[in-house]
Amino acid sequence: MSKYPWIIDTREHKNFFGAVRMIQTVLPHMRKAGIGAIINYSSIAALDTSAGSAFYGAAKCALEGLSCGLRKEVEPLGIKVMVVEPGPFKTDFFDRSIDINPNRIAAYDDTANKRKVKISDLSKVDIKWCDMGRACKIITDIIQRPDPPHHILLGSMAVEIGEKFVKDRAEEIQKWKEASESLDA
Repeated sequence: MSKYPWIIDTREHKNFFGAVRMIQTVLPHMRKAGIGAIINYSSIAALDTSAGSAFYGAAKCALEGLSCGLRKEVEPLGIKVMVVEPGPFKTDFFDRSIDINPNRIAAYDDTANKRKVKISDLSKVDIKWCDMGRACKIITDIIQRPDPPHHILLGSMAVEIGEKFVKDRAEEIQKWKEASESLDA
């Protein structure tokens, strides 16, 4: 059994506000106990949102922003906050979460509409899938450490996207640094 009796897993909630409601419900108990862990399940979509998934990516970005601020507020109280950014797992996500609008707009055929394809046989998709059992063990082990990361990427695809995100952001900052700094009064 975990030494953290108040580990909360927000995976079950489908959007940002579900996680917010869950956190609001359990946080008073964690504060009272002086211990706990909140594990928010985000997505690599928070780092690189695909065309056709803007609302999903936005919800994951909001969850990451909430987690960042919340962590700074509750860590001094003995409560840990970690964001999990998983790569692909073989679940019903690719079927259940991709709604195809019958009123497709032709202007998006080369962008958002390309992504909106149901995948009927995941074994035919060339992706490095993550192992659910190993992921659960890693998350459980990591959150119990005295110094867990604020974010943990799951799978080599997630690491690749995370590294590209950091590299691209750093390059963009440098490219526009002069313009950005010219605003200082």
